[in-house]
Order: sequence, then structure tokens, then C-alpha cells
Amino acid sequence: MNIGYAISAFIAGLILISLVALNSRIVRGSGEHTLYTMAKIQSDMIADYVKDDMRRMGYRVPGNSIILAEDNRIRFRVTRGEGATPEERVIDWWFFDDAEENDRNPNVMPLFRRESLFDPAADQTVEANYDPYDPIIGAVELGVGVVDFTFEYLGSDGIVIDPSTQGTNNIRHIRLSISVESMDSYDPNRFERSVWQGEITPLHL
Repeated sequence: MNIGYAISAFIAGLILISLVALNSRIVRGSGEHTLYTMAKIQSDMIADYVKDDMRRMGYRVPGNSIILAEDNRIRFRVTRGEGATPEERVIDWWFFDDAEENDRNPNVMPLFRRESLFDPAADQTVEANYDPYDPIIGAVELGVGVVDFTFEYLGSDGIVIDPSTQGTNNIRHIRLSISVESMDSYDPNRFERSVWQGEITPLHL
């Protein structure tokens, strides 16, 4: 066998292997970018929804509008509508971080939002079957791939406070961290992740 042909075949084989490997990396890179983009869309969507709710926090609500402020949950009052008969409502955001693992991504936990009609005269919600300790009843699960949803609460000086000891009436700013991962992955130990962090200052607190 001509040694020249053998060398040429060997080099051609190396080139072919390199092209296949390069193509595989391109396909995987494109797929991972798509998964990241989907996770980012989810994190941005959730952040916009929370910010929209919190901008209404305390609007036309007498007294302290924040009912509950915890690391993974917040409950507050808002007023919707104008005129003589606006409706006062209670909004809950609750990250259920002790739920069962998701089959596709074990890091993912459900995020709930609930909005309930509130009667200021009776100082309670008027929704049927409302349970303040159960996020499921009357709630809607939002977002796909949420792995972290954490609040920090700050006073007027910008210093983090503990609402359980310092009271929710001292909250002036709310720092929110949201992490969303892709539901699928090319590597079972690595999911694409998008993180949103921001500080929200409700105008009516």
C-alpha cells in the first residue's frame, strides 16, 4: 500500500473526526443557549409580575399594608379600581420550597400567587375556603423552572431588617432574588440558569 495514500487517509480521518466534534459542539452550544433563553424569559416574566403587584402595595390602604413578610413569602393589601367603590385585595406570593422534587429538574419548586377580595370593615378576606396557611387553595402556580425566590426587607436607611422582630411597618424597600433553571439539560448535573435580582420601592408604603 502506498504510504502516501495511507497518510492522506489518516489525515482525512482526523479532519472528519474534527468536523463531527465541531458540529456536535455547535449543536450543543446552540441548544444550551436556547435553554438559557427560555429560563431568562421566565425569570424576567416573574420579576415583571411581582414588580407590578408591589407597585400597588399600600395604594389607598389605611395603615400598614404588609401583612406577612418572610424569606420565601409575602402577603400585602392593595386597592384596585377608582371611584367610590374600589376593591381592596390581598395578594400572596409564596415559594413552596419544601415541595416534592420535579421529575425533570429536581431543583425546581412551585411558585404560587393568590389574589383574594378583602373586606376592610371585617378585617378579613371574603373568598370561600381561604386559608392563609395553605397556598394551594385559590392560588395559581406561576413560572416554569423556579429554583429560588427570596425576599430581603430594608428600612428607610437601606439596611436589611428582620420583620419578625422589627415589624412589617418599618419596611420601605424589598430586595428580590429569582433563579430559574431550564427544565431539560444536555448534562444531568448541569441545568441552564438565569438569575434576576433587584430592589423594589413601593411608592405607597
